[in-house]
Amino acid sequence: MAHYAFLSYQTADKEPARRLKRVLADIGVKSFLAHEDIDVSEEWRLKILEEIGKADMFICLLSKNYLKSPWCMQESGIAASLTGVSVVPLSLDGTKPKGLISHIQSVKVDPDEISLETLMPALLKHDFPLAIQILIDQVASAGTFRGAEAEFENILPHIPRMTDE
Repeated sequence: MAHYAFLSYQTADKEPARRLKRVLADIGVKSFLAHEDIDVSEEWRLKILEEIGKADMFICLLSKNYLKSPWCMQESGIAASLTGVSVVPLSLDGTKPKGLISHIQSVKVDPDEISLETLMPALLKHDFPLAIQILIDQVASAGTFRGAEAEFENILPHIPRMTDE
């Protein structure tokens, strides 16, 4: 189940974006982070459009800075217009989604503590099969029976929504 995420953020929020990229990499999700993935002398506007077009997840780090950026707002509008793209708004400071993503519920995250646990509610909402696979992988890698039992507790509330696949 290959996934590719476009991380949309305002420059002032690039440290939380870096943390998010590491969390995604740890669960096998490749992501695009402009400050790290655009080469010197590359036409950055074209690269951003290309990467949004390749993504099946668009994760925006909402903040007051984000809303002031015309580029960020355009990125989220482009992502909202694409079919097959899950838009996942994570709020760093309580900022709510605006514009073409205003109808999507965000989840507040601590910018200093972005982790799989903080991302999981959004993944369960926007990409249930991926989230369940991640939870199953955590059970499989627990190492002990008691550890696996504890990890399985995270799956139990979601069993009614699961399919045979």
